[in-house]
Amino acid sequence: MITRPLKKDDLQSLLVVIAKAIPGTNPTKQMDLTPSALSNATQWAKESCLLDERGLTPEGELMAVKDPYLEATVTDWVMHINLSLASRSLWSYIVCEYLAVHSQFTFDDLLEDCHQVFTKQTSEQLKKNVNLILRTYTEKSGILGINFLNKTKSIYSIGNPQCSNVYTIGYLLARIWEYSFGSRDAVLVTDLLDSKPSFATILGIQEAEVRTQLNNLAEHQIIEQRSIKPHELGTRASLKSESDLNYQVVRLWSNSIELLERAYENDRSTPNQPLINSLEGILDDSDDILDFSHLLDWTLGFMLIQGGSCPMIKMAS
Repeated sequence: MITRPLKKDDLQSLLVVIAKAIPGTNPTKQMDLTPSALSNATQWAKESCLLDERGLTPEGELMAVKDPYLEATVTDWVMHINLSLASRSLWSYIVCEYLAVHSQFTFDDLLEDCHQVFTKQTSEQLKKNVNLILRTYTEKSGILGINFLNKTKSIYSIGNPQCSNVYTIGYLLARIWEYSFGSRDAVLVTDLLDSKPSFATILGIQEAEVRTQLNNLAEHQIIEQRSIKPHELGTRASLKSESDLNYQVVRLWSNSIELLERAYENDRSTPNQPLINSLEGILDDSDDILDFSHLLDWTLGFMLIQGGSCPMIKMAS
């Protein structure tokens, strides 16, 4: 169990240095971290399934390359789901069971409930661990970006989770699918809604919103939604109709990492991502040198609108 709060700067240092390390060398010697900070960052990386005994996991490698400063919302979702799927853990219990039936609560309410379940932990240990989990969702140094939990004075409540990136939602579905349904190609939507943990619980949304998210995933060809009505042998079931409440959800992804890579490519919350996207067409792919001809064209147009001269023309010329 993690015993100290998440420090993203320390975790970022750990992931990036390991990713860049030369095989056969000890990457920890290249880190400007105290032994205590290194131990804490390592524990968070392992509990979040970003690091194992062999090194960075596929998620950890992708995170270090695509989001080296741990700024993207998808990074917070990756940590959230991996921490939440840890079997028989306090984290899993709070996210997947307690929050499934408590949309609002106080710290004391949650603590009292956890005392009934985790009887082997001392009161002091449990209080510290519950507080750490709640802080992870509500403080800036944690995974605040997904807006999973809100805190108003002494009241905690389910937030308005950030679900705008369809490939992030696809990745989360793929991870839950792996956890609950293994390699199956199709499951009933009712089974998906009733699974433990459920898709709704992990996202922090209601059942009706899950169906909306599934429709969005189908539009992006991450899944198909097909009728369960009988059909001719050797043919595919027809696509579900709007009136179908129970239907098949058919997976179209090959593995969750492919979806995660797409999620990073489409994550607009990374501060430098909009800048990178806006420079597409200006950056020269061969040597990444700025092509000032676009800037010159824009300045000429601006000068014509203004009806006057512009010192920038002389500089660019």
